[in-house]
Amino acid sequence: MRNVFRKTAILIIAGILIIAIPVEVLGIFHNQRMFEKEAEAKLQYAVENSAEEMDMIFNGMDDLLNMMQATARAEFSGEAYRSDISQYERAKEKYSNILKETLEETSYISGLYLTFNPDIYKNRQEIWWAYNDKEEVEFIDSTPIEVTPVWLPDDSAYEPDYYYDAIKYGDFWVGMDFDDTLGVYMTTHTRPVYDKNNELIGIVGADIYMDNIIKMVKAMPIYEDSEAVLFGTELDVYASSINAKNPDNHFKKLVEGIRETGEEKGHFWYKSNDGKRSIAAFVTLDNGWVVASSQPAGSVMTAATETRDTLLLTMALTILAIIGLVIFLIRRNYGPIVENAEQNEIIVINKSRQAKLGEMIGNIAHQSKQPLNSINIDVSNMEDDFLAGELTAEQFSQYAEKIKGNVSRMSSTINDFADFLKPDRERVRFSVADEVDKTLSMLDESLRINRIEVNRNYCDDAFVEGFPNEFVQCIFNILENARDAVIDAENDKREIDITISKNTASVGKFIRIDIFNTGEPIPDGSRLFEPYYTTREEGGGTGLGLYLTKQIVEDHFDGKISFANSDFGVTFTIEIPEAQHGKVERA
Repeated sequence: MRNVFRKTAILIIAGILIIAIPVEVLGIFHNQRMFEKEAEAKLQYAVENSAEEMDMIFNGMDDLLNMMQATARAEFSGEAYRSDISQYERAKEKYSNILKETLEETSYISGLYLTFNPDIYKNRQEIWWAYNDKEEVEFIDSTPIEVTPVWLPDDSAYEPDYYYDAIKYGDFWVGMDFDDTLGVYMTTHTRPVYDKNNELIGIVGADIYMDNIIKMVKAMPIYEDSEAVLFGTELDVYASSINAKNPDNHFKKLVEGIRETGEEKGHFWYKSNDGKRSIAAFVTLDNGWVVASSQPAGSVMTAATETRDTLLLTMALTILAIIGLVIFLIRRNYGPIVENAEQNEIIVINKSRQAKLGEMIGNIAHQSKQPLNSINIDVSNMEDDFLAGELTAEQFSQYAEKIKGNVSRMSSTINDFADFLKPDRERVRFSVADEVDKTLSMLDESLRINRIEVNRNYCDDAFVEGFPNEFVQCIFNILENARDAVIDAENDKREIDITISKNTASVGKFIRIDIFNTGEPIPDGSRLFEPYYTTREEGGGTGLGLYLTKQIVEDHFDGKISFANSDFGVTFTIEIPEAQHGKVERA
């Protein structure tokens, strides 16, 4: 047997070497492309992150204009202006106060205005509030000719784009401009407003400080020789991370590459103005502007060269070492390892299951006290009424119904607990909503005592296939953690929201269970699903609950589990393939 194994090992090693050596040689050349892909992904990720931050600012400006637009539509009309000028003056004063208060509450807006349609509202009507050089909000009177000498002139050769282009296109962003008074860069966003009769009122607009956007552009470069730039809709340079005498000429090759892609975002390799091979990534913002970054290939490929040399030196030894180790482990340890792993999994599952039994029993004991006390009081009152000769048939019936109701509640809770104790012998088709409700019934008293409100939003026909009790254990683990998180957070809003829905993925239909709690966010990089990791050691946490939940969902239900933080709490999400019809259903 040993000779056979030895010969087999030699043949395997020889075969792997014959295959591995040319593969490794090809891999060395392929390695460069892998580093290039990594550089592409890294640069694209940096640009997309910056684009998201910029979109948040610009989209906030969009929302502000939406509010201004809706308010102006509600307050003004050409017909009212012509019929009752006093009504117009009151609306104008009210709207002016709204703009002033809104501007005082913002940090990145430098001015808000409503420019009225001169064809209806005569005498250069405008409401305009802006920050002055003392950082105070003041009203700007645009009526005097010396203030705005070219404000909506009659000369058809001059048409202010901020006004007429907004009407023409329905939405308009003006390129960046430097404000000499405030010493900052700004841009303007405008949008037309029509009254309820679809008559043009004018345009609403907002001036935005661009300092934060410029800082974002300057902070984008990954390496010292990286470059970042913000383009307008026509790919003219608005801001960049470098000081170039002629920015448009400097980024000419980059602009050509962006145009050639014809995409809203992406990455590409090109030769920059100095002839160096470079990589670039870009993203088109929601307002049509483009943010981009470029990087010379030399900076990102240094690691590839060093890795290639290392691979050449260690290739043979690594292959031999891996082959020898793999054969040894397969020959001596594969069987025992598998058997030991299976036994360990059984032990861990049983250990976690037993840990939960104590908590469930405690919950059931608490839940039983209230109905038992109620039954005791009803029996005592019924006895007193009987002895006093005051027990009528109607009163007796009422007492009986109350006692039956309390007994039914206790029976339902005990049945749910008994179902959990039953061993799962076969995979069955069961209702997700039913099992979630059974789990909640075992936690009902604990949630009620801690004043935690549970909101349910269930899909009517969500069915999965598997072991129901294992599913209950998973939901119990998540709800128990959610309860503890809500308690620890000490928020005024103490809620757990459970949503069951259907999702269609590329590979089939999934049942999705979202369990949201108003607890504190989970830190990034948390080892939440690792075994024996717990944040509640003083409280007796075993660190096995979420680990086993992940194992059961992935291995026994072919699903996946994840969590996500939000501004209001944390959501755990389980996705499990939807069960096919015709399977046995749990009673």
